[in-house]
Amino acid sequence: MMCCFVTATAVKKITGAAFATYGGVSAVTFNWLCHSSKLNKYQSSKAVTRYFCRHCGSTLISIDRAEPETIYLSLGLLDSNTPIIPQYHQFVSSKAHWYKITDRLPQYTGAYGC
Repeated sequence: MMCCFVTATAVKKITGAAFATYGGVSAVTFNWLCHSSKLNKYQSSKAVTRYFCRHCGSTLISIDRAEPETIYLSLGLLDSNTPIIPQYHQFVSSKAHWYKITDRLPQYTGAYGC
């Protein structure tokens, strides 16, 4: 599983936080544990659709049209400890000016590898 911190402007607006932590999972193996009627979706850009819990409003997943084989899961939703560790930061060029990255993970100004 790919896992990263995202500091993009759109992510800050959606989460109300300095960053979000996402894990990329295969769309083929991903399964909802609830009925889809409990979900709302929002087209946050031309490329990205975000899904929310209709009951509590939590951001659940994001799907990018450029990568339909990957679902980006909001890792802050997980109830249990996981062995998943973020591997990098992306969109650091748009991070909040007051947020300081203090770890030694790779930092990308745009999307991973850019």
